[in-house]
Amino acid sequence: MPLKREKSTESDEECRSKFSPKKTRTFQGKKSFTPEEESAFLEIIDEVVKAGLWNAAKNHPELNGRKQNSVLGHWDAMYRKLRKS
Repeated sequence: MPLKREKSTESDEECRSKFSPKKTRTFQGKKSFTPEEESAFLEIIDEVVKAGLWNAAKNHPELNGRKQNSVLGHWDAMYRKLRKS
């Protein structure tokens, strides 16, 4: 049979002081992206898409006949349109 724990001699206040209190978040409201942030975000998307685009396209039944340059060129055209809007 397991041993019973002895009751702690520390007060509740001492126990609470050992653990850091939970940090509370303050609501800052919605903040729109700055043009610089928007540009950086689009560049990140471009990098992520280019990294995995060809592997996904070559394994897709409708796109497996396309060459890598064709797929990446099409993405670049779509990306340029996206940046303009």
